[in-house]
Amino acid sequence: MTCNEWRAAILSGDHPEGLDGHLAACVECRRLADDLRSAADLLADPLLWEEPPPDLEDRIVEAVERTATEPETPGAPSLRARWLGLVAAAVVVAAIGGAWLTTRNPAPDWTATMTGTGATPTAGTVAGWNTESGTRVVLEAPGLDPAEPGYAYELWFASDEGAVVSAGTFRAADTVELTVGVARRDYPTIVVTLEPLDGDPRPSGTAVLRSTGT
Repeated sequence: MTCNEWRAAILSGDHPEGLDGHLAACVECRRLADDLRSAADLLADPLLWEEPPPDLEDRIVEAVERTATEPETPGAPSLRARWLGLVAAAVVVAAIGGAWLTTRNPAPDWTATMTGTGATPTAGTVAGWNTESGTRVVLEAPGLDPAEPGYAYELWFASDEGAVVSAGTFRAADTVELTVGVARRDYPTIVVTLEPLDGDPRPSGTAVLRSTGT
């Protein structure tokens, strides 16, 4: 199965044989798994599929017929049928989209202010959502210049004892979403470093942002 097929299975609420092994090996699917499960729970909620007003069809058809000029093609679906199909799809997408955004981005469990450590003042924020598998974070630091070729930024969770866990790398920091497999209560300090793309997994020590509050 491809990654898209594994993700579709999660979204449909299935747990096929081999899924756990794929998630263990695939960082991107593992990062999306919690959100896909949340979406599956959302789609299973009968309240999402509320019936439209009984006169909605008549009002849509009336509006379409006032402006429709396209000639009908023999054997093709009528203009009325095609418009109704498009409107129905739009209603469903709008309902799911609004509910999905609300579910995916509820109020964060915690936030932190990020302060620049270099000569040029830079600030940012990190919002965090606690999950069963760790922490999802969204970093926003629009004042941080994109990393130059050959370099990338990396976000780290650091413990009071000095242990660090990487949440991932990125080039620009306008809005970055990352996932780390630890809880912030165990790794309270958040640091962004500038890393050369040299294959060394250890932090370079060149910090550009550091958390200053909760």
